[in-house]
Amino acid sequence: MATIASFTVPADAFPLGSLFEDLPAATMELDRIVPTTDTVIPYVWVRNAAVDDVAAAIGAHPDLAGMELVDTTPDVSLYRVAWDSDARGLVTCIADSDASLLRATGTAAEWTFELRGDDADAVADFRRRCVACGVDVTLTRLHTLSENELGGRYGLTPAQREALLLAFEEGYYDDPRATTLQELADRFGISRTAVSARLKRGYRNLIGSTLVPAADGE
Repeated sequence: MATIASFTVPADAFPLGSLFEDLPAATMELDRIVPTTDTVIPYVWVRNAAVDDVAAAIGAHPDLAGMELVDTTPDVSLYRVAWDSDARGLVTCIADSDASLLRATGTAAEWTFELRGDDADAVADFRRRCVACGVDVTLTRLHTLSENELGGRYGLTPAQREALLLAFEEGYYDDPRATTLQELADRFGISRTAVSARLKRGYRNLIGSTLVPAADGE
C-alpha cells in the first residue's frame, strides 16, 4: 500500500543549506517538477530574500556556483540548480530511491521532506540509503493512504470538498457572483451559517495543505 513519510534533516545536511548562513530569514522550496533530462530537482523557490542578497550569498559559497536566477517577483525568486554529482548526498538518495518527492521546504533550522512510496519497503530503502550516505534523517510521520485519505486530499473532509466544488461550479467565486450563500445552503439543505463555516474551514485546510510549508511533519 502507498506510504507517505515525512522527515527532517539539519539545514546544513542539504546542499543548499549553506545559503542560510547569509540568509537566516529565507525559506526555500524545491520545485516538484518531473525533469525531461537526467537533472535531479533542478529548481528551487527562494522567499524572504532579496535577489541581490541571494547573489552575494551564492558568491560566498563556491559549492553553490551552479545556482542561477531564472525569474523573480516581489515575493519569491526561482533558481535553477546544477548539483555537484560528487557531493549531492541527500539529493542522490532521493533520486536513486523508488520514492517520489511530494514536498521539500527549508529554513535556517531544518529541511522538511515528504516522500511517497508504493509501499513501506520503498520508504525503508530510502532511509537505508540516507544512513549509508551519512545523512542524519529524523522520521516525523509515517502513514499509508487509506481510501478515506485518498478522498480527503489536500486536508479536506468530504463535506468541505463538496461545498467548495459546488460553490465553484455554481459561480460563487465569479465576479459578479452567480449564486449566493443562501442558494448554496438550499442545495445542501443546511443553514447559510453552516455553509459559510464549511467553506471557511475548507479554505483553511486547502491553503494549509498547498501554500503553507509543512512544519514538524504536521
